[in-house]
Amino acid sequence: MSNFILTREMIKRLYSKYEAYINPILKFIFAMILLSVINSKMGYMSKIDNVVIVLVASLLCSFLPLQILAIFAGLFMLLHMYALAPECAIVVGVIFLLMFLLYVRLTPKEALVVLITPVLFMFKIPYLIPIAMGLLGTPASVVSVSFGIVAAYVFQYIQANATTITTLEDGNMVARIRFMVDGLLGNKSMFGVIIVFAIVLFVVYIIRRLPIDYAWTIAVIAGGILELILLLIGDVTFGFDSSMGGVILGCILAILFGLFLQLFSFHVD
Repeated sequence: MSNFILTREMIKRLYSKYEAYINPILKFIFAMILLSVINSKMGYMSKIDNVVIVLVASLLCSFLPLQILAIFAGLFMLLHMYALAPECAIVVGVIFLLMFLLYVRLTPKEALVVLITPVLFMFKIPYLIPIAMGLLGTPASVVSVSFGIVAAYVFQYIQANATTITTLEDGNMVARIRFMVDGLLGNKSMFGVIIVFAIVLFVVYIIRRLPIDYAWTIAVIAGGILELILLLIGDVTFGFDSSMGGVILGCILAILFGLFLQLFSFHVD
């Protein structure tokens, strides 16, 4: 353990020394991955589905706050949706605007959470988010996590219903808007996941602040077990449409990630 602590402190010192160079590089890589995934998964507007445009946008984002990357990601999604159907872009644009206004007021420093949550959903490993934010964040972090979940489900809904949206009667704006609104507001799975993640985040946060030995470890394990139970219950109640094996594996990975995060973030008094 002493060797690990020495290694951890060495990494922290190196990061502090070269932070001015490391941060832009990491933001550039993350922006490249995020924008490329949006283009590959949607790709309805060929003009922005271009390596040069992604490179330029990522380069700009590397020197700007993460909030700007969130705006770029939202803009890319809206442009693809506009190419699919203007009504689609209108509905999602209103949702994104409301999210942005609330986000700026409540959790402006957690842009990374909003950005990374949809990516983790794409890779089927979103379960570590509530545990990580319960350890590192505050109860207000549930806002960022919830917005990330909404963005992920909007993304999935557009992908799953692209054919239906395009085959609706051309020019029938009301029908397309109603289809989008009903589909998103009636998505019980999305609201169910928000509730589960919020409960897990609060429980992990409360336990890790208790004045007891191994509070962080207990919080991580308890959060992972609680998340597994709630997700399995939610699969029956809300129809999460997730395999039991995937949920179990995801929660185990979430616990392991939480324990790893604890080693780098928790400081013994």
